[in-house]
Amino acid sequence: MRNRWKRSLREAFRLAQHELPRYLDIVVLPVQGAVPDVSRLRKSLIELSAKLADRMPSLRPPNSALP
Repeated sequence: MRNRWKRSLREAFRLAQHELPRYLDIVVLPVQGAVPDVSRLRKSLIELSAKLADRMPSLRPPNSALP
């Protein structure tokens, strides 16, 4: 199961990497008993990283093109 999570997370990140903020490091902690689903993981990565970026403008690099 651990390897399945790793493969699924890598694939979800690969598919979403161009939509994710470049200045955030993301740590993923799967819930015990949950089953990985690449499409749901991709969607969650995009949505949650966008929320985090909006809440933490101090993480933006000084020359960022983001508002």
